[in-house]
Amino acid sequence: MFSLDLFSEQIASLSDPREASLARTRLGFLSQIKNKRDFKLRVQLTQKVIRLNLWPAAIDTLRPVLQEFMESGAQVKFQWMYQSLEERVKRDLTPLLAEISTDWKTDVIKYLEEVS
Repeated sequence: MFSLDLFSEQIASLSDPREASLARTRLGFLSQIKNKRDFKLRVQLTQKVIRLNLWPAAIDTLRPVLQEFMESGAQVKFQWMYQSLEERVKRDLTPLLAEISTDWKTDVIKYLEEVS
């Protein structure tokens, strides 16, 4: 199992094309895994302040790797967590990887309301 945790600052940096390119390069080693069928991959985006405008860069950067693993039969979990001093909310976003559209904010808000 490989687990990748991205926090608000890291997610924000992915909006810079150079940082996004560097992140894709760093994630490239995952493509070298030969037997993806039995592999477990978990990616979690953690935010202390909910900023949906940071999600597109993170999703665009991570989607190719996550989809490669999903298509190869790996167990993929893509989740988001909001954590404050008083509250902790965790949601599975894996279904959104295939469905997310250009109107992604509406999709995300609708999805989060459905699973809450």
